[in-house]
Amino acid sequence: MIYLVIISLCSILIIKLILPRIKNKIKLNSYGEIIKKSNYLFVNKDYKEAIKELNKAIDIDGEYKDVLYILRGETYLKLKKYESALKDFNKAIDINPSNILAYNSRAFLYLNLERYESSLKDFNKTIMIDPSNNTAYNNRAFIYIRLKQYENALIDLNKSVEIDQHLSAAYKNYAHVFFKLSDIKKAEENILKAIKLNSSNGDNYIILAAINLYNEDYNSCYTNLKLAKDTGINYYDYFDDDIFDKIRHNDEFLSLFGSCPRLF
Repeated sequence: MIYLVIISLCSILIIKLILPRIKNKIKLNSYGEIIKKSNYLFVNKDYKEAIKELNKAIDIDGEYKDVLYILRGETYLKLKKYESALKDFNKAIDINPSNILAYNSRAFLYLNLERYESSLKDFNKTIMIDPSNNTAYNNRAFIYIRLKQYENALIDLNKSVEIDQHLSAAYKNYAHVFFKLSDIKKAEENILKAIKLNSSNGDNYIILAAINLYNEDYNSCYTNLKLAKDTGINYYDYFDDDIFDKIRHNDEFLSLFGSCPRLF
């Protein structure tokens, strides 16, 4: 899921913001080792042990606990402990109401729980804090699409691309909007641009497969669905589109996604 990128961002913040400001060398060594260990455990998917190390870090340091709560919240997400994750994101926001990462993490948590209105409020807050953040506009557009507010989505995507023309996810979201609006030509132009910028996002290939289905190009559709599965899918809700009813019960589709209950 795309919110998992946050863990890396938070690790960078810890190195840049927290560790240099701990003046006591004994404390620095102890704290630094805990952070490194928790990050190592997270990367190696030992999430329960990572939480234990983050608990230690929170107990040691009196400053920048907001970042530590975000890290622990992201780790709880991996364990599907959503209530614990939400509590940690809320704590981070209580400590530092201007922490964009906290709102971003909570917004993606709400998104994955399909609490779209709550997610939208948090993305609104990230834009209020940093109106030049192109990723925030793209993220809000992502929510608008799921709320079927396509014009609002286009406004945000235009703003995102105006700030930075190289964000693959923006063109993926453009493609999704245009597909919903039945402008297949623009949808295809944008999804091909998204893939050119980032060929490792499986969601791109799902949208391209939908376009293939619209054009009744079934061979290309299955080729792109296999690419989607092989490169990794972040959001399976793209398959909720009625266009996939054309193949939802076909053997080839079932061989790829038959183990995903939400698709049927």
